[in-house]
Amino acid sequence: MMGDKNDEFFMLLEPVLNDLENFLLSLTRNRYSARDLVNETVLEAYKNFENLKHKEAFLSFILSIARRMYWTAKKKEKRFNFTERQQFDELYARNLSPEELTDLNFLYDALEKINVVQKEAFILGTIMGLSHKEIAKIQNTTIANVKVRIFRAKRELRKIFQNEKTEQSENTPKFAKIGELI
Repeated sequence: MMGDKNDEFFMLLEPVLNDLENFLLSLTRNRYSARDLVNETVLEAYKNFENLKHKEAFLSFILSIARRMYWTAKKKEKRFNFTERQQFDELYARNLSPEELTDLNFLYDALEKINVVQKEAFILGTIMGLSHKEIAKIQNTTIANVKVRIFRAKRELRKIFQNEKTEQSENTPKFAKIGELI
């Protein structure tokens, strides 16, 4: 029945839609690109919903599609516009103090400097809180490889922040909350 498919799909989509939007926003750092990719991802997920064997794996299913959509769009466009800081702050960093927002901006600037596969694993695991098993499904790799990617991302971020700290004066923020992540 078509109504049953619609109802089931949207019932599963509703609780993960925010995670999907935040994931794509973290990758694109552009509100409009993220929204476009969310729409394309939802459409593609709906088309392939019959292929989902276990409904409890819906988050991994939709994030895997989102990841493919992102890479397809990135290949087509060759580059996304990452300069819309205010839009990023409005969507992703709601209810943060100015200090936390500054830390978050430093973190996302640093994430742009590391390997994209490591960046993606870090965002999925550390920021979004997905398990290594879920990340492995999304990235189509092993759990061990996910752990290595997250470890390497954290190591690279530590190096970047240590370099930033030595270059900063005493009056600038010292990345208070970022240390908890890396």
